[in-house]
Amino acid sequence: MSERLVQAHTDAVALAENDRARESLERYLGAGQSALRNDDTEGARLTLRELETARTILGQEYSLRIVNRLGERSGVWRIPDVNSGARNYYIMVEAVDPTGRVLRVPILNEETRETATVAVWGLRVDEDTFNAVARDKRDDGIIERDRFGYKTHGELVPRYDMPTTGGAITQW
Repeated sequence: MSERLVQAHTDAVALAENDRARESLERYLGAGQSALRNDDTEGARLTLRELETARTILGQEYSLRIVNRLGERSGVWRIPDVNSGARNYYIMVEAVDPTGRVLRVPILNEETRETATVAVWGLRVDEDTFNAVARDKRDDGIIERDRFGYKTHGELVPRYDMPTTGGAITQW
């Protein structure tokens, strides 16, 4: 297991393009090695999966495009269980690589705290952003301003063109 952790870390670091990504990878490796020292095999396995997921993410490059197809939602809102007086707004996005292919991306669902690999997910936005996208779609059925952001090769986190908390949902 120790060798697998080190190899996954090495592979991911080779893709990392910035210090922030490398620091995250170092934390993962440290957590995995600590788990092994404490005979926590399950903890080490979880860390190995996190490193493998990070390696996948680092190797991807894509634009985040707002979903705009007949019969598919471009946005949803939810009432959180812990505060029935609030609404959480989400814009539905997909990752499109430079060749135009839609990718499946590992996304942490903020409601379940579980990561799922999905082609479409919702990014949390404020009400104004949600309403602006809705207005854009309502005026002629097409979202003209459909780029939500982009993720470059070697980075762990996308850069957003629209305001978002970065929180996401993978089920709605």
